[in-house]
Amino acid sequence: MNLTKNEVYSLLKEWCDYMLDHTVKGIEDPNLKGAMLCPACGFVHGRFADSILAYTLLYTETGDEKYLKAADEAVDWSENNVLTPEGTWYNDINATWYGTGLFSAMALGETLHNFKGKIPEDIYNKWYKIFVRMAEGCKVFVHYDWYKPVINYYCGAAAFFAFCYRFLGDEKYKAEANYWEEIISHQFDSDGLLFGESHPIDDISKKGCYGIDLGYNLEESLQLLIQYALYIEDEVKLKFYCDKALAHLEFIMPDGAIDNSFGSRHNKWTYWGSRTSDGVQEAFPRVAKYDRRFAKTAALNFDLLRRCTVNGAFYGGLMQHDANQPACIHHSFAHTKALALMYLYMDEKDFENLENVTLPRETAYGIKTFQNGYLKLISVGDIRATISAIDHIVQTDDRSNMGGNLNFLWHKKYGAICAATMHNFFLVEPTNFQNLRNAEKTLCMTPRIVCGDYKSDADKTVEISSSGDNKKSTVSVAGNNELNFKIDYTFEGDEVKIAIASEKDALYSLPIIAESKAEIKASSPNEITFRNMLTVSSNAEIKTEDGLKRYFNQVGGFEYLPLEIPLKANETTEISLIVK
Repeated sequence: MNLTKNEVYSLLKEWCDYMLDHTVKGIEDPNLKGAMLCPACGFVHGRFADSILAYTLLYTETGDEKYLKAADEAVDWSENNVLTPEGTWYNDINATWYGTGLFSAMALGETLHNFKGKIPEDIYNKWYKIFVRMAEGCKVFVHYDWYKPVINYYCGAAAFFAFCYRFLGDEKYKAEANYWEEIISHQFDSDGLLFGESHPIDDISKKGCYGIDLGYNLEESLQLLIQYALYIEDEVKLKFYCDKALAHLEFIMPDGAIDNSFGSRHNKWTYWGSRTSDGVQEAFPRVAKYDRRFAKTAALNFDLLRRCTVNGAFYGGLMQHDANQPACIHHSFAHTKALALMYLYMDEKDFENLENVTLPRETAYGIKTFQNGYLKLISVGDIRATISAIDHIVQTDDRSNMGGNLNFLWHKKYGAICAATMHNFFLVEPTNFQNLRNAEKTLCMTPRIVCGDYKSDADKTVEISSSGDNKKSTVSVAGNNELNFKIDYTFEGDEVKIAIASEKDALYSLPIIAESKAEIKASSPNEITFRNMLTVSSNAEIKTEDGLKRYFNQVGGFEYLPLEIPLKANETTEISLIVK
């Protein structure tokens, strides 16, 4: 397995050309000129100027003025439409959030740093003045009393001011960077996972669980912390944050996906990462010489990004295009920065023969436990699974996906089989999410027990235990509530067995991932086969709500066929999922 700079460049150019096709042209109104229209959301996402680094890179590589024009107009649009009183940029026209100005300013700074002498002097000087003003503006607002963000912004502040120190040479920015980094350095749990994607950042639940989000941690926060150490030129800090990043690779799937099925902000999860963050390609290539697992992670995930791209549009998951849902352009411009930095900094030698590099979840290790024992990762044979009884919630139960449910199930041959979603989907950040354009409704796709108003995916009280090895492992879940249920998940070979007992009649909802064109056969009322390889069977009748109709969910980005299996009081219902 190899990855070349030409491959990175090719995908980056494909995305940028698509973005150019969706840029307003022929209008001189400064409120519209150069704006990037989103075909999914029908409006302008205010952070599209983050694409400046990618556009300028393409200009320097091709000499084509259209890319430089797009970059310059993106900056001008931002100056005219999202400028804050402090001199940085808001997240959106109708938003009052300043925090993302750190990331936009860093994109502008990286552009100046990498392309001085390669772009016209008048444009460089204009952008330089804006950058210096933004640096001072960011320094002001991050100390406002109301500025109490989640942890990725602390990481952004540390990295941005470290960059300012390196680029501008002013010691005050180094002091500012170190101030934020000192806070962050204490935000790692005993497993090395960064916590703080919560309010407050040190929030801890009754079960001893933190606000940990693998999408933001892997795609943004750790990328920023590595950059902080590189800009400060501190080898001790660099090793510290590289070691923490390696601990997070436990959640990289063998196909390059980021398992964020349990994350505190998994409402933004899509199979390749998180909708509004940067990407694992941003800093991992720069430290691949220290450990080639960084290179393999970046390469595998890059291949997934490529698989999610159709005709230049970068979709929010493997099945969004199949579901006839347009791609949100925010995915593209947010991740172009990471691809541009990968192209600029990667050493192709680090990306050769990656088949000789092994990531943790590529091995069958049995069970690993995180989050004070309430998060289980299972790796048996070709099966990978995640079961979460974490009780940490950010803001509202509607975002929850807990209860000891099968949050994620994957097989080497089939791919993703189950993937949890929000309890009740809603637009947590309306300008950063997309409504479904071609769907009747958004269903909860977390495997769960349902009984009247009770749904196990919102149950904080469930207890969990596990036993076994890499040949056979069992995770047991106990719900000491009105149902007094017990679930045993047993993993062996290519099969998952689920045994459920409840003191009341209930329903087990088991949504199975299958794109609309996938072949599905029901050989009996108790057995159904997907793609001629995955068979789901039960000692109870398996029902579907609307025949074989699939439902798409933008969390994860999958299509599902929801299966419903009745549970009879005080009887054990057995379910088998086996891949052949």
